[in-house]
Amino acid sequence: MYKPSQLIFPFLISAISIILVNGCSQEAAPDNKAKTTKADPPVPVAPAGPVIISEQDIHERLKKDNPDYQNNAEFGKEKGIIISAKLIGVEDISALKALKLQFLDLMNCPVSDLSPLKGMDLQYLDLTHCPVTDLSPLKGMKLQELYLEGSFVSDLSPLQGMPIRILRMEHTPVSDISPLEGMPLNQLNLFDTKVKSLGLVNTLPLKTLWIPSTEITDLSPLKGMLLESLDIQDTKVADLSPLRGMQFLRLNLANSAVTDLTPLKGMPLQRLIFTPANITKGMDVIRENPTIQGLGTSFETVKAADEFWKEYDAAQPAPKHQKSEN
Repeated sequence: MYKPSQLIFPFLISAISIILVNGCSQEAAPDNKAKTTKADPPVPVAPAGPVIISEQDIHERLKKDNPDYQNNAEFGKEKGIIISAKLIGVEDISALKALKLQFLDLMNCPVSDLSPLKGMDLQYLDLTHCPVTDLSPLKGMKLQELYLEGSFVSDLSPLQGMPIRILRMEHTPVSDISPLEGMPLNQLNLFDTKVKSLGLVNTLPLKTLWIPSTEITDLSPLKGMLLESLDIQDTKVADLSPLRGMQFLRLNLANSAVTDLTPLKGMPLQRLIFTPANITKGMDVIRENPTIQGLGTSFETVKAADEFWKEYDAAQPAPKHQKSEN
């Protein structure tokens, strides 16, 4: 067993050693400080800003990639940075890869490869009549307006989750619109597509819906929606009863299978396009509607309601008079 003195003595020796060492260090400290020079503070470096690319640079690159390019692209700038572009007749858009575009108009361009757009913050894209089939380079973008009219697009899955408000894809082979579920779509054009059902449309906050020349026949998914404009021209839709009580302002029923207009009673319609010759019931509902301003059998023939009815009545065959019996 250790004695207290045996435990304390080593401790005292260690303590004395520490005091002596520290004392030496403190005496030498002034010499060390004298030899030490204070370092200059680091020079602040400004964060790198966007690279300024001139319009001339883009014109030259477009010309290199497209020999027939006529220097006719149009660009828009914000704070000196190109944020919008409108191209004409261009097939290869690789020159746009270095830009931070928000708006891009490629209408009628023979563009088929969208990969140079990958990663851009585009809000507006017009691919009308472009031979595009693959939208996957657009995945993850924050597009708000997309125009696919006359393109070869059939798969909409890359658009899933986008904040698109306006989507036009008339004359495309699109048949499945399920990727659009839950989008903040305000305007949807399915004219002459392969879509056969409106099953999920009621998940969209639509104001305008066009489905002319489609195989859609059932409007029941539209029941209770806040639609203001509906176009069912050249469809086999016959029953308007799902629309009863809705607040439509504009309807186009021309050349549809509709024969009964009574479900439209009380609607605040402003314009109606229809085929009077097909109507067997409810013509009085339209004639007595005080809100209707324009009537016609096509967009081109719409006229003031009073003028329409005047011409309509004049075209009706005169009633046959029964011979009186003497």
